[in-house]
Formats: sequence, structure tokens, C-alpha cells
Amino acid sequence: MKDKDKNELLILLPKLRRYAYGLTGNKDNGDDLLHNSLEKILKNFSYLKIINFQAYCYKVVSNAWKDELRKIVKTKVVSLDDEKIIDTYEKHIHVDYENNYDQKKNYINVSKSINELSDKLKTTLLLSVVENKTYNDISKILNIPIGTVMSRINESRKILKNKLLNGENNEY
Repeated sequence: MKDKDKNELLILLPKLRRYAYGLTGNKDNGDDLLHNSLEKILKNFSYLKIINFQAYCYKVVSNAWKDELRKIVKTKVVSLDDEKIIDTYEKHIHVDYENNYDQKKNYINVSKSINELSDKLKTTLLLSVVENKTYNDISKILNIPIGTVMSRINESRKILKNKLLNGENNEY
């Protein structure tokens, strides 16, 4: 791996970590997912001709997550102590939660609603909204048509809007 590629990976690492946390909804599982993905990226890097390194890395994380989900379904593993990450992206939102309880409550409700989306919808939404990927980039990362990307984002937004406006997840 060339120094240029190593630097690009180091710059991309926090974004990949945030994406992995968002997919898994759990910090520990997110770290495991990221670790497994990085192993695959580094192992296969010298053999592949990669045009868009960033898109390739996101795709590896997405595929590794899908593999994990398949394993869980096949072995029917259910973890009762998994905690949802309510504030995965807290460092990107500068809010004084101690003095602004309503804003924290809203943030928690949005986070819970996002975590309740199906994996397909959550993955697409996270890539678009949090990672600021274009529809074209998301299409390449997830290997789906752009129309499907647009449809999933639209469906995610409708579901979130309905949940939040109808007061679902307002447990606090």
C-alpha cells in the first residue's frame, strides 16, 4: 500500500467508524465491524485495481455488515444486552444537553427512530445524510440503481416524519 493510500485511509477512518456505528447501533459491534472491514481492505488492496478508494471502503463496510446480519439470522443469535447508541454523532452536534433538555429529548427520539428503520433504509439514509454521499456514490457503494437510492431515502424520511410527528418514541 502506497503512502498516499495510507494517508487517504487514515483520513477516511473516522467517517468509516461513524458509518459502522450507525449501521450496528452499538459502539462495540461498530468497532468489530470496522476492524473486520479494515482487514479486508488491507488484505485485498494490492490485488485490486481501485478507482474510487473511498467508495470501495464504504462498500466493504456495507458488505461486511450484510455478512454479519446473515450470520446472525443463520445462527439465530439474539443479544439481549445490546444498547442502542443514542448519541453516535454527538460530537458533530454541539448542544449543551444539560441546559437544553428538550433538544436532547428530540435528539434521542430521532436517533431511536433511525435505529428502528430497516437495515436497507438505515444504510441508505446514513450514507446520504450523515456521510454526505451523492446518490451516485450511494448507488455504487450499495450496488443498487439510483432510483432505488432515491426511493429508500424518500421512504426513510416519510417513516421518520410520521414517527416523530405522531409522537412515537417519545418515552422521555
